[in-house]
Parts: sequence; C-alpha cells; structure tokens
Amino acid sequence: MYGVGWLEETWRMIREDEIDELKMLKLLAPLARSAMDKNTAQGLDKYSKSIDKLLDNSVPWRPAHSRRERLLRNGMLKPGEVAVILDAGEDANNPLFEDVKIIRD
Repeated sequence: MYGVGWLEETWRMIREDEIDELKMLKLLAPLARSAMDKNTAQGLDKYSKSIDKLLDNSVPWRPAHSRRERLLRNGMLKPGEVAVILDAGEDANNPLFEDVKIIRD
C-alpha cells in the first residue's frame, strides 16, 4: 500500500513545513526588539541571515532561492512590485491580468 518512496516524500513535506514555521517565527521576532543603534541592527541582520542559511541547509532538496528572490536578483522585478508570473500555456491576454506587470518564467 505505502512504500518507502511515499514515506520519504511525506517526511520531506513535514520537514519543509517545520522549516517554514521556524522562518515565520523568526520573522515575528523583531516585534519584540527595542530601539537600537546601527551596529546592533547590522549584527542582528547578519545573525538573521545565518539563521536563514542554517534553516535552508536543513532541507537541501528544496531550492535555495524562491522564484521571487531570483526575479529580484535578476532585475526583472523591483522590491514592492507585484507581478503575475505565467507558466507555460497561460495566456497573457486574460482580463484578470489587466494593468499588471506580466513575467514569463
């Protein structure tokens, strides 16, 4: 009925969910911070990035960068900009996509 492949896939999905929950908690942590100087803020930013790297390394089968991060890095998308990313076979002339930047990935 269920084999080793199913078990491994299920374990991976559970692990990815755990990592996503930890990242969400990390995003909420700055709400508890008090005012700080520039050096302290830079130190916390560096620490935050090291935590992200540690969490990403715990699920090596997941791509390190999301599609949005890749588009931002390549200059196809600006910070704060919303775009529709079309998959193969999707029509850009759909009325839902009026007045929205469209990106083909």
